[in-house]
Amino acid sequence: MSGEIAVKRQFIRVRSGGLLVAAAALAAGPGCIHLHTAPSTTELASKALPHVAVPAQWIAQGTSPEAVQSGWLSELKDPALEALAAEAITYNPDLQVAQARVEQSRILMDAAGGALQPTLAAAGKGGGKLGADASGVRGAFLLASWEIDVWGRIRYGRMAASAQYSSAVADAAYARQSLVASLARAWFGAKELTAQIDLTQKSIDSAQQLVTLTQVRARVGRANDGDVAAAEAAVAGYQDSLRELIRARAQAQRAIETLLGRYPAAELAVSADLPPAPPAAAAGLPSQLLERRPDVIAAQQRVAVAFARTEEASAARFPQISLTAAIGTISSEVFLLKNVSNPLWSVGAEFAAPIWTGGRLQAAVSARAAEQQAASADFARIGARSFADVENAIDAEAALRERAAYAAAALAAQRRALGVTEVEFRVGRTDERPVVQQQLRVRAAEMNALHIHAETLSQRVMLHLALGGDFGAAAAPSS
Repeated sequence: MSGEIAVKRQFIRVRSGGLLVAAAALAAGPGCIHLHTAPSTTELASKALPHVAVPAQWIAQGTSPEAVQSGWLSELKDPALEALAAEAITYNPDLQVAQARVEQSRILMDAAGGALQPTLAAAGKGGGKLGADASGVRGAFLLASWEIDVWGRIRYGRMAASAQYSSAVADAAYARQSLVASLARAWFGAKELTAQIDLTQKSIDSAQQLVTLTQVRARVGRANDGDVAAAEAAVAGYQDSLRELIRARAQAQRAIETLLGRYPAAELAVSADLPPAPPAAAAGLPSQLLERRPDVIAAQQRVAVAFARTEEASAARFPQISLTAAIGTISSEVFLLKNVSNPLWSVGAEFAAPIWTGGRLQAAVSARAAEQQAASADFARIGARSFADVENAIDAEAALRERAAYAAAALAAQRRALGVTEVEFRVGRTDERPVVQQQLRVRAAEMNALHIHAETLSQRVMLHLALGGDFGAAAAPSS
C-alpha cells in the first residue's frame, strides 16, 4: 500500500454464541468497579479558594448570626409587591426559559439512566415471491442487547446528567430570586419617585408663591429685578426636576411591566407610600454561604458535571462488553431453507476494544479535564464574589441606617425652624417670604430622608439576594 498503513477499523469485534463468554461478561457487571465521586462543596472550596480565609463571623457589622430564613418578601410588608411577584413568576419570559432548561435537563437525565437498561427491538420482513429482493423470504425477530457497564462509562454519563439537572434547578432558583429582587427594587424606586413627584409639585407651588411675594417686595422697593429673576429661576429648576422625575417614574413602570411579562405602557399604578424599614437581618455564618446560595450551588454542580464527563471519557478507552439475544422465525416460498428449525434463537456476547484511534480518546480525556479546571475556576469566581456581595450589602445597609438617623435629625430641625418662622410671621416680626423659603428647605430634607429610606429597603433586598435567602416558601423549586 505504498508504505502507508490504512487503518480501516478502530475496533475489533468478536462475537460468540458461547455461554462461557456470556458468563464472563455477567461476572464483570456494573458493580465490579467503584465509581469516583465529585468533590463536595467544602473540598472544592479548599482547593479552588486556597487564598480565601473565611472568618467565623461577617466582618461588616449590622446583622444577626441567626440562620437565614425564607420568606423575606413578606418581611417587607407590602401586599401589592407580593401580588406582583406572583405575577412575575407566572409570566416572566426569562424565568420560563430557565424552567424549560430544568425540564430539558430532567429529560436528559432520564435518558442517561435508560442507557443502563437492556434494549429490546423488533425486526421483520415480508412479501410474496416477487418482493423487493425477489427472495420471497419472510421472517420476524425479537432482538435484545445489554451493555455491561464494566468500567462505569454509562454510569458516569448518568452522573453527569444528574449533576447537570441539579445545576439547572439551582440556576432556576437563583433566577427566581434575582427576578423578585429586581422587581422589588424597581417597585421601591417607583414608589420613591411617586413621592418625590408629590413633594416637587408642592415645592413648585411654594416657589411660585415666593415669586409673587418677591414681585410685591420689588414694587415697594424692598427687592430688585435680580431677586425676582432668581425666584423665577428657582421655579424653572423645580419644573425641570419634576419633568425628569415623571420620565424616571415612567421608566421604572416600564421596567416593572417588562418583568411582569406585560406590555411596557407605563400604566402600572404606583402609590407613594413606602413600607417601614425591617429589623436587622439574620445573615447566618460565612461558612454556610457556599452551601446555601443557589448560584454557588449551580457552579459546584457544573464542576460535578465536568468531573463525571472526565471519568466518562477515561472509561471510554476500555473495552465495551454487551450481552445479546435473539429469537425469531424465517421462511421462504422461493428457496428451500435447509437445517432451519423455527423458532430460531441465539444468545451471545459482543466485545469491542479500541486499538488505534489516533489519540482522539486521550485527547477527549484531556479536554474534559481542562473543562473541569475551568469549572473549578468559575466556582472560585462565583464563591469569592458571593462573600463580597454579602459584606458589601451589610456594610451598605449599616451606612444607610446611620444616614437615615442623620436625615431624620436634619428634617426634625428644619421643621422646628419652620415652626419658629411661622410664629414670627403671625406676630408680625417678619413677612411671609421667610416662611415659604423655610417650607422649601423642609421639602428638600423630606426628599433626602425619603431617598435614604427607599435605598435602605432596596439594599435589604440586595442583602437577601446575596445571602441566598428565598423570598417565600411558595417559590421553592417545583421540579
